[in-house]
Amino acid sequence: MHNLLFILLVLNNNFGSRDQSQTLWNKGSNAPINTSNIEFVGSIFETSVFKDIFLKNNLLYCATGRGIEIIDFLDYNNPVSIGSCSTPGQAEAIKVLDNYAYIADGERGLRIIDISDPHNPVEIGNIDTKGYAIDLTINNNYLYVADCKSGMIIIDISHPEFPLKITEYSTPGSVYDIAISGRYAYLTDYTQGLLTLDISNPYKPLKVGHCPVSGVCLKIALYDSFAVIASGTGGLNIINISNPSKPILVSSFSELTTNYGPTINIDISGKYAYLTNPDYGVIVTDLTNPIKPIMVGDIKIPFHIYSVSLNHFLAFVGMLRYGLDILDITDPSKPELISRYESPGQTYALNITDNTLFSTNYRDGVKILDISNVEQPKTIGIYDTPGAAWALDVLPTTAGAGCSINTVEFYVCIADDVAGVWIIDVKKDSSSLYSSKTVTKSNLLGGAKPDGYSRGIKIVGNYAYIAAHIGGLAILDISNPSNPIKTSQYVTNTPVWDVCVSGNYCYLATGKGGVRVINISNPNAPKEVGSFITNGYAWGLDIFGDYCYVADGENGVRVLNISNTPNITEIGNLSVQGCIMNVSVVEPYLYIACGNQGVRVADITKPANPVEIGWYDTPGYTRDIVIKDNYMLCADSEGGLIILKLLKELTATYTK
Repeated sequence: MHNLLFILLVLNNNFGSRDQSQTLWNKGSNAPINTSNIEFVGSIFETSVFKDIFLKNNLLYCATGRGIEIIDFLDYNNPVSIGSCSTPGQAEAIKVLDNYAYIADGERGLRIIDISDPHNPVEIGNIDTKGYAIDLTINNNYLYVADCKSGMIIIDISHPEFPLKITEYSTPGSVYDIAISGRYAYLTDYTQGLLTLDISNPYKPLKVGHCPVSGVCLKIALYDSFAVIASGTGGLNIINISNPSKPILVSSFSELTTNYGPTINIDISGKYAYLTNPDYGVIVTDLTNPIKPIMVGDIKIPFHIYSVSLNHFLAFVGMLRYGLDILDITDPSKPELISRYESPGQTYALNITDNTLFSTNYRDGVKILDISNVEQPKTIGIYDTPGAAWALDVLPTTAGAGCSINTVEFYVCIADDVAGVWIIDVKKDSSSLYSSKTVTKSNLLGGAKPDGYSRGIKIVGNYAYIAAHIGGLAILDISNPSNPIKTSQYVTNTPVWDVCVSGNYCYLATGKGGVRVINISNPNAPKEVGSFITNGYAWGLDIFGDYCYVADGENGVRVLNISNTPNITEIGNLSVQGCIMNVSVVEPYLYIACGNQGVRVADITKPANPVEIGWYDTPGYTRDIVIKDNYMLCADSEGGLIILKLLKELTATYTK
């Protein structure tokens, strides 16, 4: 069992009130396999993906991608998280029996959690599987794991502390789900349709039937003598299993995908099937006549939908990044939202100042961590903004009046999306030698609301330069932090995502508009003087010396010579996997945030010929990277804060 260290949160009356007690520091155990020359140090998870939900009494046991979360819904208008436990894999599915939760943990197999005290769940057993454990079901003292390409694994759980693998059953496809009725197991085998196995002897399961379907086989639920299957772009398939040795496809409801997109999950209550369509919401289908199912209701949910679980008149809908919704399904034709449980926000952007890490967490504002010891970060404060915190910049100051000589003070300027820009005064006590440093005071000083959506920010002198998306470039005079004043706003014809300042010029990353150059020698009258089309999608940029490095989306990294601005030329590029979201230069390395492909590191000793020397595939979506000593701190969206370390000093080998 891997070790967990709960982050100590030191809050005061000036900080946001959201409960952050479930944020976890995970050291080493959740390291992805895909890496080269980079070492995983640890991570702080920020958000949950509600992949599966199991209901027992008044508690929801949720597989969240990072472990389990236990939520009390006794008052379903106000669900409350009461406990959690991290797992080393991807926590895809969960089943509960007696005092134990069984987790299909992706590449880490089966994990068994003691939930006798739901406030303090603890892992007590595990067993590795050869494949990727994506789902599971329990029958008597046996647990059946859908292990993708490794087929079905049967495990004896008579003694949960010592699970025993007894059978591995290979299939021609990839097993995604298993349903059991009597002596038969029904396996969804992805492209190979539905398989029927006789499991009367768990040590020797025997295939007795097979039925192909339209589309693929993902999730399965049983209804009377029918297997109802969520089939992705194939919609809904219904198979008559009254004779398990001769299953017969009786209907394919593919019309669902035309209007609502692929069907990925299913649960059944009475005669109604509730289907999840990721980009739409929940679809309700009447199965009274399985040969001709009828759609009778739906509810649109504006987030990516993952799972659905039913309990009498309630439906619990798990979402990719925003938590879970509780629906009233008393009238299946008109499901209604009762309440929403929001998981913590995603980590978007980072800033390091004076051994202090400031991170923006989108809907959850700004988190402040002490990183004097990078391998043991300590959360010391939270400030909840009214909008969605995208980015920030920090201006160190001297301690204010009435402060201890050991107090360090910062002005933190936050780009808060539609809510504009906020400036907070953060004071940190740096005197303690024996405990974590604490934020002693945090006050809102002032704010301003430029046109558009504040997505990026850079402070130079008395001015803050704001990437205002459709609002272009906004310039604020922050000489009086309590009263920031907009001096000017230059509107571009493409959205501005990021901003860098060098000398009298402001360089903007503007998506399809590439890089735009604004002369800011007079902050009251900015003037565009040049541009460079990168042919990709410019999300971010960084400047070092005479060179501007552009994160150009799926077009890789572009290297621009800006020594003769406004005459800009491209001198080099680097093609890497993923959607390049941002770049950070710390000579001689370029650190690249590659979206769902994690992190890349390149040697830029020769800017015209950058060479990739290291990479690491993070669990989330990497948006930003900052550097402290030999450590990389990565804003990994739903993956939280990821801390990595270069294994050794690396240099590229150049070829002529």
